Amino acid sequence: MRGNTALAYEYEVEPEPELIEIPVEQRKTLLQLTEKTCRWPVGDPGSTDFFFCGGENVNDMPYCSYHSRIAYQPMTDRRRDKRPFRN
Repeated sequence: MRGNTALAYEYEVEPEPELIEIPVEQRKTLLQLTEKTCRWPVGDPGSTDFFFCGGENVNDMPYCSYHSRIAYQPMTDRRRDKRPFRN
């Protein structure tokens, strides 16, 4: 989109993966992960605050539904985000 049309379009913005609130009781350490838990890493692996999402995964994928949408984006969406702006 260009010009004023781009400004008029309403974008649905999802929070950054690390900014969503993951309940403390859902969070998992590496040793607590199973085939049924989300393996999305949150934070710096070198810090004591590091954990994995731990939510219920979907369709035998390694992530919950929210993190799957972030991890598995269609090729066209990824290209669109990285294209430089041109006049």
